[in-house]
This record gives sequence, structure tokens and C-alpha cells, in this order.
Amino acid sequence: MRLFAVDLHIHNKSSNRQAQHKCLDLAGAAEYDEVIYGGDTWDRSAGEEGTLTDELTDRLRDLARRKTVTCIAGNFPHDDYGWLMSVADRLAPIRICKEVWEPRHRQLFTHGAQFDFTISFWNNFRFVQRILPGLIRTFLIQSPSSLANRGDYDALMKLTGPIHQRAQKSAIDNDITIFMGHTHLRQSLNAAPVHPHWVEVLGSMGSGPYTYMEWEAGKYEVKNLIGSTS
Repeated sequence: MRLFAVDLHIHNKSSNRQAQHKCLDLAGAAEYDEVIYGGDTWDRSAGEEGTLTDELTDRLRDLARRKTVTCIAGNFPHDDYGWLMSVADRLAPIRICKEVWEPRHRQLFTHGAQFDFTISFWNNFRFVQRILPGLIRTFLIQSPSSLANRGDYDALMKLTGPIHQRAQKSAIDNDITIFMGHTHLRQSLNAAPVHPHWVEVLGSMGSGPYTYMEWEAGKYEVKNLIGSTS
């Protein structure tokens, strides 16, 4: 059985470390032979060295010595694919990839940042982001994680609506089911009334709510760290 969780945000001061450790406790259970973390597993805000020497990263590496652990790339600047690959040798034996595709079941495991126009915007202006980190997102365009950490769910709903709609459109256009995170807001979205596929958005493992998914042979169930949610 496969375990899928998202947005751990290791080394982010706003993250709930108790929930993070509980998620890793769960991942170590014998029934899971594979664990996939769906992006923003690390947060670069503390610097490269601090991120990779965190206790949670050590636990992830130890887990990867006992079973398959895959970390999907998240969004800039937390743990985008380029940065993860540049430190892949220090994260080994954790596997790094852009997304996980299940062709037989037409199911995609992804972070979901590709559906967020704010990420696309700032990826085109990375030089500004490097010069003024944090200030740009604080005063100009908010990110889902910053809104979730502040508890501003009214603003989060306004931002995530278009993101989830883009994910639904992608599910319809490509005839797939999408499993994603990024928005820190748990939602289960039928792609369209007559469409067989869904978009499953898991809640954050960083600041809450704390949801994860069990997957086996194309069938899945979304749960929280206390009990089942769907």
C-alpha cells in the first residue's frame, strides 16, 4: 500500500512539528511499502545547511533505507526540482522526481503549483525574489502557505478557487485524476458532473489540517491523523 502526504514544510517555524513527526510515525507502519510526499517537503527559509540537518530530514532518510520514499518537487523557493537535484546526494536514498504518473489508472500525483498563477508569475521574476525574499509575497502576492500559516482562510479561499478550477480543467482535458497539495486546503472536487475523474487536494502537513491518503491499485482513501475523513 502507498501513503501520500503533502506540504510537510520541514524547518518552517510555522509548521506543527508534532504533526510532522506523527506523519513520519505513520509512514513507518509495516502496511505501507511506499511513501510519496507531494511537494514543499522542505522549506529553504532557514538556509540549505539547516534544512538538510533537521531531525525530520534524518528521519526521512532513515525511512528511505527501509522502504521506497519519493519526494515530489514543490514550488520555488522551498524545494523546486532544480534545488532538490542539486542536493540529491545529500538526501539519498530518498528519491526525487517532478511528479508520479500511474498510466494504468490515469492518476497523477503532483504538488499542484503548476495550477497557481502566483507561482508562475514569480518564477518569471526569480531575480526579484532572491533580492527581496519574503517581502515580495508579503506585500504584493500572497502564497497559499503564508495565508494558511496566518489563518486567513477567507483570503485562502479566494486564492485557491482559481487554482482548484485549473486543476479540474486539467483533469478533464487530460482524462485523469489528480492528487495534489500546495493550497493547504483539503477539498475533493469532481472534475465535472459527467466526468469520471476527480481532483483530490490534501490539507497541509505543515500548519493544518493534517490529511493523508492511502492508495492501492488505483483505489484510494483520504484520512486525517486521527481518523477517516472520506
